[in-house]
Amino acid sequence: MTKRILCLLGLLLAGIGSVRAQDGAAPPRDLLTFFPADDSAWVTGEFLFGWAARTNLVPLVTTNPAGTGQLVAGLLSEPSTETLLGGTQSSGLLPGFRLGAGFIYDQEYGTGVEAGFMFLSSNSSNFFFDSADHNLILARPYIDATTDAAASVLVGFPGLSTGTINVESKVDNFYSFNLDLTEKIWEQESGLRLDTMFGYRFASFSDRLRIRQHIDSLTMPGASIDSQDSFSAKNSFNGLDLGLRTSYLWSDRLSLNVLTKVAVGNMHRTVDIRGKTTTTVAGSPPPVVANGGVYALSSNIGEHSSNDFAVLPEAGANLVWKFRSNMNLRLGYSLIYLTKGARADNQIDFTVNPNLFPPADPAATPLRPGFQENHNDFWIQSLNVGVDVTF
Repeated sequence: MTKRILCLLGLLLAGIGSVRAQDGAAPPRDLLTFFPADDSAWVTGEFLFGWAARTNLVPLVTTNPAGTGQLVAGLLSEPSTETLLGGTQSSGLLPGFRLGAGFIYDQEYGTGVEAGFMFLSSNSSNFFFDSADHNLILARPYIDATTDAAASVLVGFPGLSTGTINVESKVDNFYSFNLDLTEKIWEQESGLRLDTMFGYRFASFSDRLRIRQHIDSLTMPGASIDSQDSFSAKNSFNGLDLGLRTSYLWSDRLSLNVLTKVAVGNMHRTVDIRGKTTTTVAGSPPPVVANGGVYALSSNIGEHSSNDFAVLPEAGANLVWKFRSNMNLRLGYSLIYLTKGARADNQIDFTVNPNLFPPADPAATPLRPGFQENHNDFWIQSLNVGVDVTF
């Protein structure tokens, strides 16, 4: 799958059901599950069209007009410098599905158990830049840690080199699972009903950013340099799930259902940073491979894990239409919000010690880029259309 629509953040407004039909069958009461009035079991399924919070990239690629001097080419401090890639980037469309099932074991008190699973597929954005398309000037900007001044790695410059830069930003699959006990706590003749939820919640979300560059030397024909920086972040949440489901019956066939939930527990974060540079000289021995790229160097490369107390709120709302005695169609919206997570784009340290570029000086200081351990909140939203079946 290529691009998919903007998805999401966290409060899952879900609910489906307390529609009482003429034959006694009831509609859904949740985005994932619903409570039938007479039937004891149900299954649900729906298609999702989601999007996630935008990423915010540091200036990754720059260029300048023809005639710019080599010493200032690509520098963010130079007024003529143009940023080709940086700032906010959309996640694109994240299609997916949600499944649910449940069973009521006490009809008098509306007590039951239910489970739900949600999946949104991955999506990636690719950006390609060639020095031939940008006045033969292409650069990777940064801040020099030894001088605190703007600096750049020249990928392409007239008479010096030609080159390309490829950037891939990818939102990986999102998973969520819940297992809850439910109980009716209030019901009115007007059609209003409240149900509480208590159980377990799991959620997983990850993304990555990969930057590749290729340089062909013009001063040493046959020599080329390939570099790569890779940043990935994975978040896994496990916690206690608490919720309130509100259902309002408008007519025998139409109802509005709202779900508000919050899960509290542990957010486990894993950030992986990798960098590699390969130097090739035509007619010479095999290529030389060194550890480190541009933003991923010996000072920050590695796998970094951490844990934190986090909150995962959800909210959702659904319109439910009963079109058969044991089947209901719903259309709705949901939002999930994840706190204290890690995003790949937020792990780049833009301050770099050029003495750590491959081959690195082992005595070079300061040790920058460093691992930032930046945490931030993000959301996932989705539109849904689905069907519930009781039996």
